[in-house]
Amino acid sequence: MPYDLVGANPSNSFGTAFRVNIWLWHDYLIIMHELQMIDRETARQLMFMDGYSITRSECRYIARALEGSADMEKIRSALDEYSEFRPHSQCAEFINLNYVENLKAFIYFLRCCGGFSVH
Repeated sequence: MPYDLVGANPSNSFGTAFRVNIWLWHDYLIIMHELQMIDRETARQLMFMDGYSITRSECRYIARALEGSADMEKIRSALDEYSEFRPHSQCAEFINLNYVENLKAFIYFLRCCGGFSVH
């Protein structure tokens, strides 16, 4: 089941929308919460596809913070902490090229979307 993130004021076509599957989106929420980019209530609200929105300034902050974690060690640590709750058991192997490329695409979306809502 995909989550559709819809850009509020996109600066280009890439910022118009971003589709992410349920498992990857939950990982992103874990990462953003554990690395203190968003609070617990925001993470909870973003789990629902009911139009909850994030502002342009919040998107820019999250993008900068994710880029600051580009070495993946903090991200790996945040995900490993929740490994018992994740649907797959290979957390250590989960940080692979595809995951990193998807995360980079999400960061680019954050920079281009002008804020987004979850649907």
